[in-house]
Amino acid sequence: AVVYPGGGPVGQDRSPFVNVDTTTIAGIERAKQMGFADSGLADAVVTPFIYEANELFTPTAKGRLFTVFRHPIDRAISLFYYIQVADWEPSYRPDLQEWTLEQYATSDVAENNWMTRQLTNQLEGDLNDDHLALAMEVIRRKFLVGLMTQIGRTMERFERY
Repeated sequence: AVVYPGGGPVGQDRSPFVNVDTTTIAGIERAKQMGFADSGLADAVVTPFIYEANELFTPTAKGRLFTVFRHPIDRAISLFYYIQVADWEPSYRPDLQEWTLEQYATSDVAENNWMTRQLTNQLEGDLNDDHLALAMEVIRRKFLVGLMTQIGRTMERFERY
């Protein structure tokens, strides 16, 4: 289904959204069953599940990967403060409001090489230099990369892509 939030004046672009949830594996499977990619209803898919999302696309409706990277320390600090207040998120942790950033960083709560795990599809267990090399190769071969610190240039680049 296509959803038009906000309504608006007649003739105005109402920013349509496609009602599929690509932030879960079940949602990606549902979108695939609905023929999401071939429908042509969306120009972009946002998901942390790059391998599963690959199944959405077909020879006639190909996908391209792009990402915006943020320094991992900046990302970790932001996540620490975010999960303290984001009561709508499954990862919500109000107990962390009593923690220092140092306590969080040295705890088991802090993420463990999240990006490398996502790119190599090695979500559990130990990682080694081979995983890092594979993650870097996936980025090099498959993604158009932008940087959060240069977001203006990044968006211009993505628009040209």
